[in-house]
Amino acid sequence: ATPLRRSPASPISLSPPMSFSLTGVDDEATQRCFAHIHDRVRATLVRGEPVTVAGGRPVRRTLKLLRALARGHWIVGEEYVAACARNRGVAVDPAPFEEGMLPHVPGAQLSRLSGGGRALAGLTVTLRGATVMPHADLCSLCCEAGARVQYGRPISDAGAVEVHRNQPRARLAEADEQWLLATITSGRPAVADAPALAHRPSTAAALSAPPSSSASVLPPSWRRDEAAARRQTATEPPAAASASRAAAAPAAPAAGASASA
Repeated sequence: ATPLRRSPASPISLSPPMSFSLTGVDDEATQRCFAHIHDRVRATLVRGEPVTVAGGRPVRRTLKLLRALARGHWIVGEEYVAACARNRGVAVDPAPFEEGMLPHVPGAQLSRLSGGGRALAGLTVTLRGATVMPHADLCSLCCEAGARVQYGRPISDAGAVEVHRNQPRARLAEADEQWLLATITSGRPAVADAPALAHRPSTAAALSAPPSSSASVLPPSWRRDEAAARRQTATEPPAAASASRAAAAPAAPAAGASASA
């Protein structure tokens, strides 16, 4: 498996958290009200703690909601927007509105109280194939939830996503992409004794990230080496290519060597 690396030509880092955001809300009146009070609410949030307003019943598990859960943000209902509007755009205490969301997003409070970056801490996620969520989004989400993410060679009898516990090293057989999302949603750490580091800015800035949207992960080193070998063989003269193949071929066993040697 090859850890994801930053590309100097097109560096991409984890995006900073939005302090006041809206997701899954279809009501146009709520959207207009949110747009009207957004800047003032954002400037007056208590201690600057980010708040995400999640709409819809049942609540849709959007990428923005998952990232808010991974980072330990406040998750509140649409009523929070109306309450801030009645308060002349000044942010109100989100705690009562979080309580109202717990039947719909049970892990919201657990994730916030843990400080974020805990759900997947102590795990290594290996991407081996196509996933429902784009690789770039899944990589960022898992990193924000505390996991180490790497890209691996596709294996016929393995799934698109593999998850291993770091200490002690062990594969979680039941874990796949949906398991990762469900774990983040639950707010409960998959490894209870793992430290939370990935959500801290100093650590997040050093996390590896995909180089571009067209190539969501860097090619593994074995693919680069294989391509380079093909190019070298194509440009070599026939005699040199034959010599290269002969040098790479395994040596034949010496005549008369015993089977037990």
